[in-house]
Amino acid sequence: MDEFGRRLVIQPMQEIDVVTVAEIEDRVALAPWTRHTFLACLRADYQCGVALLDNKICGYFVLSVAAGEAHLLNVVVVPEEQHQGIGSRLMADLITAAQRNGAEIIFLEVRMSNTGAQRLYKRFGFGEFGRRKAYYKSESGREDAKVMRRNVAALDVLRSMVG
Repeated sequence: MDEFGRRLVIQPMQEIDVVTVAEIEDRVALAPWTRHTFLACLRADYQCGVALLDNKICGYFVLSVAAGEAHLLNVVVVPEEQHQGIGSRLMADLITAAQRNGAEIIFLEVRMSNTGAQRLYKRFGFGEFGRRKAYYKSESGREDAKVMRRNVAALDVLRSMVG
């Protein structure tokens, strides 16, 4: 339960969830993924999860794991539910999924302007690894990405972050 008495559950994304996930993606992304993209990720056995708040999808993640490395491809919380701990729960779950699937390290890219997400990632042990020039589409053209990484270890530290 959150502080408002609502029930938050993180569970594996199912094909039936993709319609809602794509609708959320359309609302929040400048270059949104399509339903086909999310379905392709599910069918490729990527680690995909959804956050359900009182049985309504309010967030999701997509994580690719191969050859001992994980890449966080997408993580979103709907704007009206941000700053409620949902992003932290998604992060904890995807880090656990990475470890369970043999990853030793997780990489991600984040917009240089997305300081809120960068703070969340730093809280979960991610540090800056590099930059990608003009990686993201932006309203003014292209935006650089900060590349971040985290070793996948010490789940006790992770568990203490999210209670």
